[in-house]
Amino acid sequence: MSKAAADTVRQDPHRPPTTASPQASPDPQTSAPPQASPSPQTPASPQPPQGQQPAPASLAISLASALDEEAYAHFRAIDPEKQQRIIDAALEEFANRDYASASTNAIVKRADISKGLLFHYFGDKQGLYLYLLDHITQEHYAEAAAGIDPACDDIFAIMQKSIEAKLDVTPHDLLATRLYMRAMTDDLPARARAFVSQMTGAAYDTFALMVALLDEDRLRTGLDRDMVVCTINWASEGLVNHLLATVGSQIDNAEFRQMMEYTKQYFDFLRRLFYREP
Repeated sequence: MSKAAADTVRQDPHRPPTTASPQASPDPQTSAPPQASPSPQTPASPQPPQGQQPAPASLAISLASALDEEAYAHFRAIDPEKQQRIIDAALEEFANRDYASASTNAIVKRADISKGLLFHYFGDKQGLYLYLLDHITQEHYAEAAAGIDPACDDIFAIMQKSIEAKLDVTPHDLLATRLYMRAMTDDLPARARAFVSQMTGAAYDTFALMVALLDEDRLRTGLDRDMVVCTINWASEGLVNHLLATVGSQIDNAEFRQMMEYTKQYFDFLRRLFYREP
């Protein structure tokens, strides 16, 4: 990981610092990209009042798309099977190669379409990359929301269930993880880097809302609830940086499972650290 990518910037006390962006690279594509809507700074999610937990039903596991949907109208209009074929081809390429080395020629060959048609749908390589990141992120959040019991009001129970669901890794899970790791560490063009920063900030905001679901009645005597929330947020950001630095972007099945087991142990340790034993 580059030094710039590893540096962090402190923000509000209830949200972990967002990983700083590496220096953006110039976009090597010459064709005109679809115009994405401006990416406003993602507002921090509202924090619950001190000592008050939000109702479980208010927990929104979602991330609104930051892309201009009209820019991808041609792609949205084609047959869903063809859409998925192009997405799968792009994921295979961008997950296994850094952004600069990823080849649109390889993508169109794998998807069995012409290069002109690919650029008609996405404008350029960066437009395709942005769409892919947004698509995989929406998919991930939809799966996360579907796996959470609306009645569950404890962050540790939520994390345990989410991690257990990922222990049986699929090829798609592995490619999506590689894509995210590369997105966090690759030198990207300006629009892509801005989108990754916004996506990361929104993900931290969502996680902060999940962390706020502490079972306050189980906290050890003398612990301040808000300090516990901050500690979990900041420690979790450190865990992400540690995994990025040690696992690498070419993560395989065994490493993915090991990463999930390690994360499970980490949250179990935090649970035992902050909660009284039943």
